[in-house]
Amino acid sequence: FSQGGAVVVHTALRYPQRLAGVVSLSAPTPYLDNLFREASPANADLPMFIAHGRYAPMVPFAHGEAVARALQARGRAVEWHDYNLEHNVSLEEIRDIGRFLARVLA
Repeated sequence: FSQGGAVVVHTALRYPQRLAGVVSLSAPTPYLDNLFREASPANADLPMFIAHGRYAPMVPFAHGEAVARALQARGRAVEWHDYNLEHNVSLEEIRDIGRFLARVLA
């Protein structure tokens, strides 16, 4: 969540061994250009669950959308979700994450 999500995205895409997936919630994701240059081929098709609250005051919603679009534009397997939230999580979001994890960990 938030800063942790940014760390997860940067670490996962650079990781040299195959991972099952990534979950990033309401996260700032700076330095995307550097990240794409340094990304490992091992996780080129890594499933990514990216979500953001529409009313998040800490990390603007537009930033979350832009990150998801940038990842998708570079061929990343992004599952984008937005929720009627501020900078928090909801039961709906947790259920969506559960379905994503069940799918990628099957």
